[in-house]
Amino acid sequence: MTTLGIFVFIAAILFSIGLHEFGHFVTAKKFGIKVEQFFIGFGPRLWSVRKGETEYGVKALPVGGYVRIAGMNPFEEIAPEDKDRVFKSKKPWQRAIVLSAGSFTHFVIGLIIIAAVLAAVGRPTDTPTTTIAGIQPAFDGHPSPAQVAGLRAGDILVAVNGHRVTKWQEAVDILHAVGPNRVEITVRRKGMLVTTTTVFRSGARRRRSDAGQPRSDRASLPAVDPRPHLLAGRRPANTKR
Repeated sequence: MTTLGIFVFIAAILFSIGLHEFGHFVTAKKFGIKVEQFFIGFGPRLWSVRKGETEYGVKALPVGGYVRIAGMNPFEEIAPEDKDRVFKSKKPWQRAIVLSAGSFTHFVIGLIIIAAVLAAVGRPTDTPTTTIAGIQPAFDGHPSPAQVAGLRAGDILVAVNGHRVTKWQEAVDILHAVGPNRVEITVRRKGMLVTTTTVFRSGARRRRSDAGQPRSDRASLPAVDPRPHLLAGRRPANTKR
């Protein structure tokens, strides 16, 4: 792990600790409980500042953090003016919220991150479709059959060699059966049927490896971009629907 990676990891841990303690802090303040300290880390104090009745700071060992809430220590002496502002003076449900707020904060942040990722990237979908998501421009150093046929992303595959197709696998099976021959493809484009022809190449090809040993490589389907989500006739995994 690089120095930067270590730094980012430690920063992320401290940020997570800070969020956890902030949950305790903000709920205690909300219920009128006195909060005496809010610290990230343990051990010797590196930096601190007092604002109002609370001291905020950072300590040397980044292995945790804490919020010191008045009255949580049963042996703590309470000033008479603070007897109504200590933890044990509050109602049971308020104390329960303060104690659980740290962990609850992590769940909230997790949901926010998931929502942000889904909004920005989208969600995976395996809904079958015969819509062509993308075209592979070249195949074995030459224009691909899909490129020659003039197929476009967004075309909806309707028929292959006169056989109507409703599933992507049906088209794949027909194309494999055709072999290296001319094939007729019908697509729906902007509401209109378009028929075109191309020569499809498929099957296994025998090659020799660098060591001179023969090997068999399954040829990719040149009708569409051979990435898995396009080869299978599905929308890209990061596409929002």
